[in-house]
Amino acid sequence: MNRSVSVEVRANKIAAREEGAVLDSDEIVARPLTMPGVNGIKLKNPNIAIRWVECMARGGRNVELRKLAGFVVATPNDVEVPGIAFKDGVFRNGDVILMKIDRLAYLGSQKASIVAAQQRVSRKGITQKGAALLKETLANPTDAEGNSLAPAPSELRNKIQAFTPPVSEFPGLSEAEQEALSD
Repeated sequence: MNRSVSVEVRANKIAAREEGAVLDSDEIVARPLTMPGVNGIKLKNPNIAIRWVECMARGGRNVELRKLAGFVVATPNDVEVPGIAFKDGVFRNGDVILMKIDRLAYLGSQKASIVAAQQRVSRKGITQKGAALLKETLANPTDAEGNSLAPAPSELRNKIQAFTPPVSEFPGLSEAEQEALSD
C-alpha cells in the first residue's frame, strides 16, 4: 500500500472516531492551519516593525498611504519569511505585501493612538474636551440654525466652567470602581 492510501485509511478511521478519541490520539498533532509567512517571520533587524499591507483594492492606495506614513517594502535583508519567496521586489501573500517601518516611529504611532483613546474615555479627557467646547461656545455662540450670536461678556465667560463631580458623589459604586474612575 502506498503512503497516500495509508494516510487516507488512517484519516477515515480517525474521522469515524468520536471527538474524545481524536483528542486522545497520538497520531494527530494539534496545530493551527496558518498561511505560510503570516506566522514565524523572523526579523533580521530588531530596529524595524513589519506589517502586511493590502495592495490590490482601491488601486494600491493602501500601499501609497503606508509609504506616506513612513513604511517601505521589506526585503530579504530585513526578514526571513518561511514559505514565501521574495519575487518582483516584494514578499507577497495573496493580496498583501510585507512592509517595514522604523520601530521607534511605529511605537510612537501606537502610543499616540493609545493616548488619544485614553483621553476619549477618561473623565479628565472628557472634562477637558467639554471645557474647550464650553469656552468656544461662550466666545462664538450660534443659534439652532447656526447663525452667529453676540458672545457672552468676558467677565461671564471667565466665571462659567465645566464641572466634573468627584467620584465619591457617584451613588452605588464600589471602592474598586471608584478607584478605577479616579484620575
